[in-house]
Amino acid sequence: YKVKNINIQKQELNLGMFSNIKLNGVVRNLGLENVYVVGNTFVGSLAGENKGTIESSFVTGTVSSSGQYPEKLGGLVGNNDGGTIQNSYFSGEINGRFTVGGIAGYNWHGGQIINSYSAGNMGAQKSTSRNGLSAGGLVGVSFDDSSKIIDSFSAITIDYAGVGDYGAGGLIGTYDKGTVINSYHASEYCIASKCGGGECDSVNIGGCVKVDSKDYFKNETNQPFAEWDFNNIWESTEDSYPILKWQVEPEVLAENYIPLLSSGSSGGGSGGGSGVR
Repeated sequence: YKVKNINIQKQELNLGMFSNIKLNGVVRNLGLENVYVVGNTFVGSLAGENKGTIESSFVTGTVSSSGQYPEKLGGLVGNNDGGTIQNSYFSGEINGRFTVGGIAGYNWHGGQIINSYSAGNMGAQKSTSRNGLSAGGLVGVSFDDSSKIIDSFSAITIDYAGVGDYGAGGLIGTYDKGTVINSYHASEYCIASKCGGGECDSVNIGGCVKVDSKDYFKNETNQPFAEWDFNNIWESTEDSYPILKWQVEPEVLAENYIPLLSSGSSGGGSGGGSGVR
C-alpha cells in the first residue's frame, strides 16, 4: 500500500500519519511517498511515537521540526519508545534542532532498529532551548542499556551548526548506552565521521563500522556484511549501498500482504493525502 503527497503541519505533540503506534500496534507493508511533515516535539513521518512494530515500510519526502521546543524528530518516528522498526527505510530531507535522527529521534526503553536504513540529507542546528545538538544519521539519542541497532546503516549527509556540549554522529547523535551490532555509516562530515557523538567529544561505538567508499559494498565478505542476510533480507547493488530485498521484489509484498494496521495504532496527523492504492 502506498499513500502519496501527505502534508501535515501542526504544532502538536506526537505528530505523524499516526500520532501513536501503541504497544500491540503493527504497521506493515506501508509506503509514504513525497511527504511533507512539520511539527514541534515527537515528530515523524509515520508516527510521533512508536511502542509497537513498524515492518517492511518506507517513507520518502521531508520531515522538519520548528517552534519553541523543536526536538525528538525522526525520519520515520520521533520517539521509538520500546518499539521495533525492522526492514524499513527513510529517504529524503530532515531538518531539526535537537535530537534528530534519520530513523528515530529517540531510541530507548528497549527500542530496536533492525535491518533498516536512512539516506538523503540532514540539516541540524543547535537548539535555542537546549545545550547542544544530538543529530545522528540513524538515531538522535541512545541512552538506554536495552536499546539496540542491528544490521542497519545510515547514508545520510549531515550538515550541522552549533554543536555545543553534545555533537553529531554518523550513526547516533548522542550515544550514552545501548547495543550496536553489525551496523555502519557513510557520513563525511567532521564530528559525524565518527559513529556516535557524546559529551564534548565523538566516540567510536563497538559494532559500528565507518565506510568511506561505495566500492566497499561490492564485497559481501567485508564487515559488517559478512553477518548480514543477503539471501532473504538485503540486496547488493552495482554502484551504491545495499537495499532491502523487498524493494526489488514488490510482487512478494502483494502476495504476502498482511493488513495495514492491527489494533493499537491511533491516527494523528491531518492533512491532504492522495493516491491510496
